[in-house]
Amino acid sequence: MRKDNRDRKEYDKEYYQRNKEKKKAYQRNRPTEVKYAIEKKHLKKPGVMAYKKATKRANDKKALPPWFILDQKEVASIYAECKKLEGDMTVDHIIPIKSPIVCGLHVSWNMQFLTRSANSKKGNSLPPPHQYIGGERYE
Repeated sequence: MRKDNRDRKEYDKEYYQRNKEKKKAYQRNRPTEVKYAIEKKHLKKPGVMAYKKATKRANDKKALPPWFILDQKEVASIYAECKKLEGDMTVDHIIPIKSPIVCGLHVSWNMQFLTRSANSKKGNSLPPPHQYIGGERYE
């Protein structure tokens, strides 16, 4: 390890020790209005925060295709519509994004509304082969 890196680590430890109480006091006394202002902003548009979080998770899992920009508004509207629905509804990926067999995409035609309990039961399982034929859903 280089000498200057060792000095830096020592300095960081000393700085932390000197300012530990200041930092804790700031975190305790920090106005909660900042946090609530962010949440309030997204409450006006239901589904915005859910859409942003889901898109980030999908991007992290490499489930966003290069042409997602064309489908982005439709996916956002699906999340907004889900938030407006009565009951405990969630947006589910028909073909799971993370599965040991296949990787689904985070696109509008791979989404459906399910209750939380049904979505939990489904998990990462694939739909039965007879249920989807040529992109159409048959029950």
